[in-house]
Amino acid sequence: QAKQVGAQVPEPFPDYRFHVDTVLEDGQVLELGNGIRWRVYATPGHSHCQISLLEEKEGTLVLGDAAGFYMPRVESFWPNYFASLPKYCASLSRLGTLGAARLALGHHGVIEGDGRAFLAKALEQTRDYHEEMLRRTDSGEDVGKLAAEKAKWVQPNSEFMPHQLTEMCCQLLIKQSRKNADRTDLFPA
Repeated sequence: QAKQVGAQVPEPFPDYRFHVDTVLEDGQVLELGNGIRWRVYATPGHSHCQISLLEEKEGTLVLGDAAGFYMPRVESFWPNYFASLPKYCASLSRLGTLGAARLALGHHGVIEGDGRAFLAKALEQTRDYHEEMLRRTDSGEDVGKLAAEKAKWVQPNSEFMPHQLTEMCCQLLIKQSRKNADRTDLFPA
């Protein structure tokens, strides 16, 4: 079932306020009692303010969108390095060193077991996607058509996102790949 953009914007709440009361910093620990501690990890790349949280007692790592958009039906990742490809790759590498026993994804559930292989696969598929974008744009492919093709690949797995937005995000990924075309230090050997 496809989602569509609404025809009209709903009326705003009469007294809606959103206030930031705490800004979490890299390395900060949130003590919740009974030995439950969540450590904050700055994991920029998807966005500049992306964080991940590791619950130290049981080893649950909450990723948000730090590993991109995982599509379990096709066991594949749509990388989401919208803010920065180098920071996205560094964040994935950093998270892979934590040895989490469980990964809570921003979309599509929880991955049980050692998260290293899952995060390594996310980084590998990010490399493959980046290299494909470079190869195809270097050969003269139209960016708009390439983005539309990639959006069609993602769309069946992202029912919550309108196609036009997915396509715009694909264009942004191409732009980020082109911006970092000469980087040779993005992916471990």
